[in-house]
Amino acid sequence: MHSAAWSSSAQDFGQKVDLTVRIREILRNYPEGLSILKELIQNADDAGARTIKFCAAETRCPSKSSTPPQTEDALSNVMNGPSLIAYNSAKFTETDFQSIQRIGDSLKKDKNGTKTGRFGVGINSTYHLTDVPMFASGSKIVMFDPQASFVPGINPANPGKMIDCAHENGRKLVQSLPKVFDPLRVFGCRLSGEDYDGTIFRFALRTESQAVVSRLSRQAHSLGSIRELLRQMACAAPYMLLFLKNVECIEIYDWKSTDDVPILVSRTEIGNKSEKLQMRRSYVLNAPTRVPQTPQGVDFILDIESTGYEREGISDGRVGSAHKVERWIVCNQLGGGNASKMATDEALSHMKLIPWAGVAARLSPICEVDGGNAYCFLPLPVKTNLSIHVNGYFELSSNRRDVWWGDDMAGDGKARAEWNQSIVEDIAAPCYIRLVTAAVRTKQVSPETYEVLLPQKELSGPWKLLADAFMQGIQDAPILYS
Repeated sequence: MHSAAWSSSAQDFGQKVDLTVRIREILRNYPEGLSILKELIQNADDAGARTIKFCAAETRCPSKSSTPPQTEDALSNVMNGPSLIAYNSAKFTETDFQSIQRIGDSLKKDKNGTKTGRFGVGINSTYHLTDVPMFASGSKIVMFDPQASFVPGINPANPGKMIDCAHENGRKLVQSLPKVFDPLRVFGCRLSGEDYDGTIFRFALRTESQAVVSRLSRQAHSLGSIRELLRQMACAAPYMLLFLKNVECIEIYDWKSTDDVPILVSRTEIGNKSEKLQMRRSYVLNAPTRVPQTPQGVDFILDIESTGYEREGISDGRVGSAHKVERWIVCNQLGGGNASKMATDEALSHMKLIPWAGVAARLSPICEVDGGNAYCFLPLPVKTNLSIHVNGYFELSSNRRDVWWGDDMAGDGKARAEWNQSIVEDIAAPCYIRLVTAAVRTKQVSPETYEVLLPQKELSGPWKLLADAFMQGIQDAPILYS
């Protein structure tokens, strides 16, 4: 009775979300630049990838006909140009395929809370670069078209398509559109229907003419801007590897239209990698318990090797290579003090708090006295004014760019600020003490340089609390040279 009355007397009038508007909001919060690449690195690390490759790719299929581009099919037209290609050595799982379809409600929020960037809002930051992102993994190809403007037969209510190359019809479709799909045939991916044990993303760069009418972004990108972005990544790569749990190698490539395969430009990798080191770097993922009764220290040395291969048109025209090695000490800890109490508080279980934090300092060449950054496994745009980098499962702002902090909050906001204070004081500070004492004890630093590791600048917020806790705890440690 009631159901019939409602259906005859009331109209559907629910709230709706315009996907293009939602993406524009994301792009406002996620600035362009290295943050886009960092999101891809974080996703790959969460997936268990060991190697990541970024490639600036020129147009793979230059048009040899006199047919104007506007007469081509819309998809080939938007995809026929230079692109950024991103490879990682982990294959998509079924959960990953489901998760990447979600915006802001990702399945990356696993039951233990240990995944820090798994296909949440961050992957959508790539719409800064492209209108139609696509990727291949296993036997499948996926492309998204939020504007429902380019992919044939697209459903505006579900604006994406998946092609399975394991099926003959899928392979024929791929073969019929070389401008769209051929750039994915790289780094071992053949689109032949075989199970490709990795993932390749392609972001065809938005041109100026496309930007004028795009409902996602009015920002165009050139191959030159992508090459500059990858140059910045090559310089920053050693810092990217410090606190990641799985990724061991970041490579940068350039793919000219005259080359059959991409050319390696730079490689940054962990030089002392071993099975034992892998276990220590990923300890928080495989720990027997999320909150141990006794705090567990997990310390190690990282030798990070970087090699640059210069090539005309990419660097400064010189031929040859440059090789450097940096030695870092990394000290982590699971559990400690109030952080452990908060992580086991049923009232805070919805926050999925993990009492894990760590610090890192470069021993050779010696670090700068104020060069430290805050990290949530990758560097945040937050300076600590310490010589060390500080990592943790920090509570962050929604765009993952700021550490949540303040003393004028209530409810969850207050709990988030208290959590950040606790992991700094109860976990990061003991790590800092172990780092300095280990560096002195093993003579990794000299009497002339060890003081660089100590707090020396004016500090504020959580970093002042960290320094105060460190100075309190280091008083009885045997670190003074005589």
